[in-house]
Amino acid sequence: MHIIIDLTDAHTFPTVVRTFNQAFIAPLGGEWHGSWDALNDYLSWPEAEHYTLEFRDWHTCQGLTTDDRVMLAGILADHPDIRVLFPLPESDAAEQSASLQRWAADMRPLRWRLVEYSGVECLGASDLPAHEVDARIRALIDQGFHLAGARQGQTAVLHAHEGTPVPPWPIVFAERDLIGGQDASHQDEDGPMDAERLVSCWQTEKAAQLLGLLRQDSSGLAAAQWRALNLSGEQAGQVLAVLDQVCTDLLYTLLLSLDGAAAAGGEQHTFEVRNEQGQNLSPCGELEAAAYALLMERQP
Repeated sequence: MHIIIDLTDAHTFPTVVRTFNQAFIAPLGGEWHGSWDALNDYLSWPEAEHYTLEFRDWHTCQGLTTDDRVMLAGILADHPDIRVLFPLPESDAAEQSASLQRWAADMRPLRWRLVEYSGVECLGASDLPAHEVDARIRALIDQGFHLAGARQGQTAVLHAHEGTPVPPWPIVFAERDLIGGQDASHQDEDGPMDAERLVSCWQTEKAAQLLGLLRQDSSGLAAAQWRALNLSGEQAGQVLAVLDQVCTDLLYTLLLSLDGAAAAGGEQHTFEVRNEQGQNLSPCGELEAAAYALLMERQP
């Protein structure tokens, strides 16, 4: 659930109230009249475990005073289920740094977290001391990274990425690769195939197929169709996240059906999967267990 609160034309507090109602509260069946206590209650109405509020023109909104921004930021901080996005301007390091400082002054986060990406790969995530934030973001911008900011509860999360696609925020909050399975390890490759290695091999194949969409030299039909879409970096990230999830779910169902633990096409049967040595890979549910451990437990 992603809700955009566009404050660009909210020049008075009544227009701020109207913007909140149109974008967020009215679709839930409520109507806000400007009370901060009432807004605090409305923020609990969505049933989603996590949802996202994206504020546009937060700092330049004439309908919000400095005290209003601090009040609203405090209310949002009391709802750890809400992920609050504040897009930073695509500009030079000085302007982005100034925008982030204004945002931090309003949000007053207790912790900072930096998550770095290069394309679909999560390079790493680390806690960032508050006194190092400004210098670090300036260095990242100088290195060619693009930045975005978000807050969940008392933690401010900085998302730094270079290249495309741009990983969507749920992936960033989970601090994982946009395409899962790139680092799947195939232990004891010279030994006989077992259940864990079979799942890992399929996981690697899934990642390779999706990564093939992004290679300019890919000659397959799917890659050609992908290029024809001409997606933006953000759109490409969102579509890839969906494709990765669909492929993971399909692979999980396939592996469980081979183990007799799930139906495929409405039919459920018991199979034996044997390696070249004639050994049964899953005499007691090993394939199901490996599929769950490698595919499901690593979900965001």
